Amino acid sequence: MTSINELDSLEDSILVLPPDVSASAFREVLLEMAKAVGNDNVTVHTRQSMKPDEQGHYYNLPKEHDLFYVLEKDHFLAGAVVCPGSTEEVSAVVKLANKYLAPLWPVSIGRNVGYGGAAPRLRGSIVLDLGARMNKVLDVSSRDCTCLLEPGVTYFALYEHLQKNGFQNLWIDNPDLGGGSVVGNALERGAGYTPYGEHFSFHCGMEVVLPSGEVMRTGMGALPGNNTWQTFQYGYGPYPDGIFTQSNFGIVTKMGVWLMPDPGGYQAYLFSFPKETDLPEIVERVRVLRISGVIQNAPTIRNTLIDAAVYGPKSGYTSNKDVLSSSEIDEIAKKINVGRWNIYGAMYGPKPMRDVQWEALKESFMQIPGARYEFPKPREKGEKRTVLHMREETLKGLPNTYELGWLNWSCERGSLLGFSPISPATGFDANKQCEMVKRRFKEFGFDYIGTFVVGWRELHHIVCLTFDKTDPKQRKRAHRCIELLIDDAAAEGYGEYRTHLCYMDQIASVYNWNGNAALKFNQQLKDTLDPNGILAPGKSGIWPARLREQRSKGSFKFKITHVQRPEPGPTDVLVRLSVSGVCGTDMGLATGELGPTRDILGHEGVGYVVQLGSAVTSAQVKLGDRIGIAWLRDVCDVCEFCLHAGGETRCKEQLNSGRKRDGTFAEYAIVPSRYLLRIPGHITVPDELIAPILCGGVTAYAAIKNAGVVGGKWVAVSGAGGGVGALAVQYAKAMGYRVLGIDVGDAKRDMCLSSGADGFVDAAQSQDLQRDAEAAMGQTGADLVLVCAASGGAYNAALGIVAAFGTLVSVGIPPPHQLVSFHPLLLIDMGINIVGSAVGTKEDILEAIGLVQRGLVKPVVNIQRLEDLPGLASRFGEVS
Repeated sequence: MTSINELDSLEDSILVLPPDVSASAFREVLLEMAKAVGNDNVTVHTRQSMKPDEQGHYYNLPKEHDLFYVLEKDHFLAGAVVCPGSTEEVSAVVKLANKYLAPLWPVSIGRNVGYGGAAPRLRGSIVLDLGARMNKVLDVSSRDCTCLLEPGVTYFALYEHLQKNGFQNLWIDNPDLGGGSVVGNALERGAGYTPYGEHFSFHCGMEVVLPSGEVMRTGMGALPGNNTWQTFQYGYGPYPDGIFTQSNFGIVTKMGVWLMPDPGGYQAYLFSFPKETDLPEIVERVRVLRISGVIQNAPTIRNTLIDAAVYGPKSGYTSNKDVLSSSEIDEIAKKINVGRWNIYGAMYGPKPMRDVQWEALKESFMQIPGARYEFPKPREKGEKRTVLHMREETLKGLPNTYELGWLNWSCERGSLLGFSPISPATGFDANKQCEMVKRRFKEFGFDYIGTFVVGWRELHHIVCLTFDKTDPKQRKRAHRCIELLIDDAAAEGYGEYRTHLCYMDQIASVYNWNGNAALKFNQQLKDTLDPNGILAPGKSGIWPARLREQRSKGSFKFKITHVQRPEPGPTDVLVRLSVSGVCGTDMGLATGELGPTRDILGHEGVGYVVQLGSAVTSAQVKLGDRIGIAWLRDVCDVCEFCLHAGGETRCKEQLNSGRKRDGTFAEYAIVPSRYLLRIPGHITVPDELIAPILCGGVTAYAAIKNAGVVGGKWVAVSGAGGGVGALAVQYAKAMGYRVLGIDVGDAKRDMCLSSGADGFVDAAQSQDLQRDAEAAMGQTGADLVLVCAASGGAYNAALGIVAAFGTLVSVGIPPPHQLVSFHPLLLIDMGINIVGSAVGTKEDILEAIGLVQRGLVKPVVNIQRLEDLPGLASRFGEVS
């Protein structure tokens, strides 16, 4: 990082800027912030300060990017770092950020290992490093067992303060790593392991700088002169504290925390269980003991490898670099003298009380065959700590960093991604989650390293994916593995409680009950509290209106940049693209409506093979072959969908261009040779006319083809003026049908009629759509209704114009909250068929192109250069 004092000569060298903030404006806001916090407390990220070989560690984490990056190192990158020293300085900085629309990313300390460190979600944001100077223990009450802290107070610092200032009777609760912020961990809803382990539950009172710069206090702190701010959590009226956790609604500059009084006795213990299959019974017994209060703290159920990783890297146990087998894990368990599953817990209180607890614990767990238990033994001089010794300290509130060994399991300077789904406290669910994760980890070549933290009535399943960040292929595998696991978990009803920056949008998108009602509520709060959208944009998937609007116009996603030319794998080919279509799905991906994406979107590409993978033969494909790259980039060929005729378009393992593989808005693209769409040599259709057929065209063609309606019948196309609908009009005519277009507006009427439609109904002008449609067709209902419009209302209207024994084909996808309502008698009395159609197969694409070759379908295209894409995206949806 470069000091603000040197910025005058470095304006052209600023490495990264926030969206819509010029270099000169960025310089001005930083200079003004320096006046508020001092020149020494503002640093800028410049080309000169970005070191590609930078090495950091837990105690020296970079504040401008994630040390344990999984994407490229500069993907989540701060433009500058500002270190305020007081609530007043934070308020001043926030007001300046509003003045210049410069986004801020507050961090308490930034030791958020496995979840993104101090890096901002929005590239170019100013990291507000609260912990650098705001690191004081402001108050401790021995009587009430409370303290008041600034964000920079670590667990180590709080423990040392208590020991040095006569508060030895007070215990803290710390997570696995003691160098993090007490305030920050509570705000991220982190957990520890004593009876006070639910950190946010044991906070009491906050001081918060709102996005406007105004300062408020929560709970009893709102009452001037109060004397119960740290003792009563709620105060009067609505309880706002929760909205400042995992959010971007305010910056917490002070927080009260409840401390645990010395319980008068303590005993850590370990129960070990020999079989992997013991997990369900372990969890069933733990749940009963935890809910009943026999287990007082938050114990952990740890697998063998998480303990092994604490002692040393994988290479110290085996030469096998692949995923370890069950027998190999058994050998490691024997070597370190633990089980396949191990419960680390503790009892708190006087000895008579602990004795009663112990008998109950022993009576329950020792019923599991092969179970054993032990207590930590005093260490001889020079004897190494066991994991039980380490957990003994953690469960007593003694901060440490022993568990950092996890990082280096796979290599000397390893990285970590955290995956943290919540599980019901049942043996069935814990085992199901564990097997789900292990399957994906094995698929991508990673060992399962995990632990279940036992809450009051649920389990935090903490999974550690360790990888070598210097290996781009490992990073990609790790990233893809977590993406799939999030979807796997959501499909089974499991959600994550915390995540890395990479996956915030994806996880927000799966918490989508009732049409994403929770996210919409959060967005309303965001827009009310932070109308300028300057505070932590994108945190937990919550984007401010200003950036949501940009995303919806495409300018958020579409930026032209230079990237390294991709190298094909052994079974891939490299295609140099000549053209790519721009589709409505690209807009949905760009706005985040359709979930997580790759950086490069696009799925209507045409190009030519320029390089073959080492295992690809000329019998499969030749250099110079013309290739189409569509939405389906690859399928599994073995699932129930792929084995069904035409079912590959619904393959659950499908790889999609722009969503799961880099898309076609680029010069080059990698394509798997086994799912290659070669354009035969006899096809002379220009590239630019093939591109729109690869998605919109084949979607329309396959929907009509598979409907089973004979030629000469009436086809009504709802949404006939859209991309798919306009092509559906042409394909229906080319396939011998009479066509009625349904849409709104004169421009779309003219387009439909010029494309060959036999009639048109303006849905906005019609008082009775069924009557007007039947009048246009001269018959009662359409034999085939193709709904291309992405609207629940369009579907409800379309049901009224299907003829007896007719077919409605579903193509457009309405938002989740727009449900279609009909009574089953409609199907019973009328004999109506309702079917869904999803894009099309490779064979469908070639057939659809064949109709273009014959001159029966003529796509309307507007050719622009790739660098014009941001502007095109902002005009998407216009009729021209």
